[in-house]
Amino acid sequence: MVGHALATGAVTASIASIPGSGIDIGTVPGSGIDLLSVGAVVFGIVALLGYGMLTLVVGWLLISKAKSAVRAIDKQVQRKPVRSAGFGIAGVIAAAGGFLLTGVVVGTLVDIGAPLQVNGLLLVAILAGFLLVVVTTALGNIIAGSFLIRQFTDGLPKLWLALVGGAVVVGILSLLPVVKLVGPAVTILALGGGVGWLWERWGSGWWTNLDIDLFEPGN
Repeated sequence: MVGHALATGAVTASIASIPGSGIDIGTVPGSGIDLLSVGAVVFGIVALLGYGMLTLVVGWLLISKAKSAVRAIDKQVQRKPVRSAGFGIAGVIAAAGGFLLTGVVVGTLVDIGAPLQVNGLLLVAILAGFLLVVVTTALGNIIAGSFLIRQFTDGLPKLWLALVGGAVVVGILSLLPVVKLVGPAVTILALGGGVGWLWERWGSGWWTNLDIDLFEPGN
C-alpha cells in the first residue's frame, strides 16, 4: 500500500496537466471524476481478485497433496486456538527477525567488499516470506471455512467446501471497516497451528516420514 501510494503520487505530480492546454488529464473534463483515483481502485480490485485466486490454487494444492497435514493443522487450531495464536505471533516475529537479519548480513557483506550478487539473498528472503504468507492465507481460509461448517454439522468438513467458503467469507469480512483484521488474524492462527503441529511432531521424527504423513494425496 505504501509503495502504491508513492507511485501514484509521483505519476500525479508528473502528468497532472498538459502545459499550455489548461486541461487536467487527471480528471474527466466537466465531470470532476479523478481518473487516477478510479484507476487505483480498479487496480486494487484486480490485485485483490488475483491474490484470492492464487490462494485458492495454493489451497487446492495443499488439499490434494497434504490432506492429512491440513486436517491436523485445522484440528490444532480448532482445539487450541489460544495456543495457536501464541505460536502464530511468535512465528511472525521470527519471520520478521529473519528477514531483518538477512538484510543486515547482506549489507555487511557488501560493505566488506562482497560482490553485489549477494543481494540475491534478499530476493530469496522476500520470495520465502511471500510464499509463507500465501500458504498460511490459504490454510487460514480452510480453517475459517471448516469452523463455519462445524457450526452446522457434526462430521468432518469437506476441505474443498471449507476452502471456497472460507475464502469468500474472510474476503468479504476483510472489506468491512470493523472486522477488516479478520484476514490477518486467521492467517496468524493458521501459521500458529502449523508451527504447533510441527512442534508436537518434532520428537517423533516427522522429517523421516514426509512422503507418508506430510504429502499424502487426498480429495
